Amino acid sequence: MLHQKKKMRHRGLLFREKPATAAAGPGARPAGGASRGCRWARKWEPDRGRLRVALALLPLLLFASILLPPALTPRPPVEASTGSLDAANVVKIGILPDVDSFPFIVAQELGFFKDAGVNVKLIPFQNPIERDSALQARAIDGEVADTLAAVFARTNGLDVKITSITNGRYAILTSPKSNIKSLHDLKNVPIGLSTNTIIEYITDQLLAGAGLPAGSVAKIAIPKIPIRLQMLESGKIKAACLPEPLATVARLRGASLIADSDSMGLAPGVMIFTADAIKRKTIELRRLYEAYDRAITKINKDPGSVRHLLVEKAGFPEIVRDVLVFPHYHRPSVPAPGDVEKVLNWMIRKELIDKDQVPAYQDLVTDTLIKDIK
Repeated sequence: MLHQKKKMRHRGLLFREKPATAAAGPGARPAGGASRGCRWARKWEPDRGRLRVALALLPLLLFASILLPPALTPRPPVEASTGSLDAANVVKIGILPDVDSFPFIVAQELGFFKDAGVNVKLIPFQNPIERDSALQARAIDGEVADTLAAVFARTNGLDVKITSITNGRYAILTSPKSNIKSLHDLKNVPIGLSTNTIIEYITDQLLAGAGLPAGSVAKIAIPKIPIRLQMLESGKIKAACLPEPLATVARLRGASLIADSDSMGLAPGVMIFTADAIKRKTIELRRLYEAYDRAITKINKDPGSVRHLLVEKAGFPEIVRDVLVFPHYHRPSVPAPGDVEKVLNWMIRKELIDKDQVPAYQDLVTDTLIKDIK
């Protein structure tokens, strides 16, 4: 029984974000610290069991936040709500300071949600622990996340559905003080990342695409992304995998890009909603996607018109405002079965889930909210 309980914890949310866990591979060793801290106090009203999960994490998050270098840390996006529409049917979405979430901010700030007749409240989080804890506590209806987060939520007993892909970008960069010019040069070289996360998945896929077998690259667990960036810039690590916008920050400060997720067409970022929200707020969520579709069209056609929102509302560092290259945002669509299967197989190999915990594609993914978008 004790072993079973330990195993369940291993498979769940808490294991995925455990700080400073050494990754497998030659020369692997821990570095960095706990994940970024909470910047807001929220009046959630979950049931007592889920509330204990969130409160148990809070002291660690608050302690970690004291250690963060403010200049390198993207600010949390500004909380926003449509406000004037029916408050009883408000859709609450958890977002992070990343390019995946940006279309939702554009839709909010340009009034597209209001035009579509849906009341949306964007709730900002500084890291996935806070975001996923809020989802587990049912304080939000859905979140901008990734396939791993969806599977972990289900293994923790929360019925969620992937309703569309999102478009983010992750990059492997090398230190300005290193001579590494390609992925092949990374053999036996320590690379900084966060383990058991979308960052590690992307890293493994990029390495495999270059013909580097599993275990040929040393991994150093550095959960705090700003610390990872600092160590890369100072040469304490020779390579790191970073998401946008900090990948752009690194390049502006001399780091070299050697691979990114765009080059392989990797799209593990997804939008997820609870099954309960999909059932109760179907009309509102369909209207939300209509506004989202309008927002991505705006960004793709006229990115300059929304750049001011990167800093003012999305919380991006000022340094990237005029130079960030937006990903090409795709119209709402669900991930292909093969893409989901790749993530699930990777999670099984990493022993993050058991084979008997693997959900069927049709149980995990639904297009019910987007199939009627013209």
